[in-house]
Amino acid sequence: MSHNRYTIHDFHILDAEANPIPKIYIRELLDSSSAEFLFSKLNSRQKIDVIEALGIEELTVLLHNCYQYTGKTYNAEQEAEFTWMSLRNVSQ
Repeated sequence: MSHNRYTIHDFHILDAEANPIPKIYIRELLDSSSAEFLFSKLNSRQKIDVIEALGIEELTVLLHNCYQYTGKTYNAEQEAEFTWMSLRNVSQ
C-alpha cells in the first residue's frame, strides 16, 4: 500500500523521503502505552504528519491487525483514538 511518501509494509511504515529509509513500527505511532511509542525518535509533529498522510482509519486497522498477530487483547480503536487526540493536544 502506497501513499506517495509513505508505504505500509507488514506492521511498519516506510518513509521514502528519508535516507536510509526507516521502518516506523505502527505501535510507535498509535500505541501511547508501548515502549516503542515512548522511546520513538519521532517527535509529536512527525507522528501527526505520518498519521495524516496515511489516515487514522487505515492505521487503526493496521494496529488492530498487529495486536491480533502478537496475541494482545487491547482495543486498537480506543488506543488509536486516545493516542491521536493526545498527539494533537501536545502539538497545539
